[in-house]
Amino acid sequence: MDEKYAGLDEKLRPFIGDKAARIWSAWPLEASAVRAYCSAVEDANPVYWDEQVAARSRFGRLIAPPHALMSLNIDAWWLPPYLRDEVDRQQAANPEMRARAVLAEYGMRTVTVVDREEEYLEPFGPGDGRMGRDRWIASISPVKRTKVGTGVFMTYEIEYYTEREERLVARARNVTLIYDGSASPWLFPPSASAGTRSPWGTSSRRLSSRSPVRPSPGTWWAPATCTRSTTTPSSPRRTAHATSSSTPCGTRA
Repeated sequence: MDEKYAGLDEKLRPFIGDKAARIWSAWPLEASAVRAYCSAVEDANPVYWDEQVAARSRFGRLIAPPHALMSLNIDAWWLPPYLRDEVDRQQAANPEMRARAVLAEYGMRTVTVVDREEEYLEPFGPGDGRMGRDRWIASISPVKRTKVGTGVFMTYEIEYYTEREERLVARARNVTLIYDGSASPWLFPPSASAGTRSPWGTSSRRLSSRSPVRPSPGTWWAPATCTRSTTTPSSPRRTAHATSSSTPCGTRA
């Protein structure tokens, strides 16, 4: 590999396995957030909507869809300064962010999610308080040349906890490609007005979708050990975005 990247491995090695301080969601997980998510994906499972039905289920209460794990843990888009300062401080001390700062010195600033796997261990939902995340880098590959640019594959793992009783409810494993995309033709497709065809195809792209979840009577989707995988296709010509799929694990109440 180019001498430009000599010594990069040594600079990144101290960040591998260094667990960041637990980060808590900005506010507690509430029924309104669960219903907003279910409304968006048209998930009609009654244990996410109906308190009386949920109380008679084996969960004994309303729960959140396990596949909403990442959506319900997204950081707040905006916070007042007296709250944002603490979030910024935690992020600055995060080993992953520090490793990305090192990569940025080598021009690797573009991040693409290559794969994500989730394992659901216990139900979680309204009443569990905030959601906490423990996060660490599991591995960083040597520098590689890819079609979109030169970069590294960074794998990091996350454990999700409830504030109430600090229960470990899920784990996730993310693989990201962090690369120098400054010379990539995929980041700056030719303009249609220039008389050339964009590598993305037509300007209106239709992303893949899944059918709404409509459970049969008496069936609850159990947040057991299901896996959700998100994969970016090898060729950017096929789609501009990663597609995701989630398969619920069904059990009888």
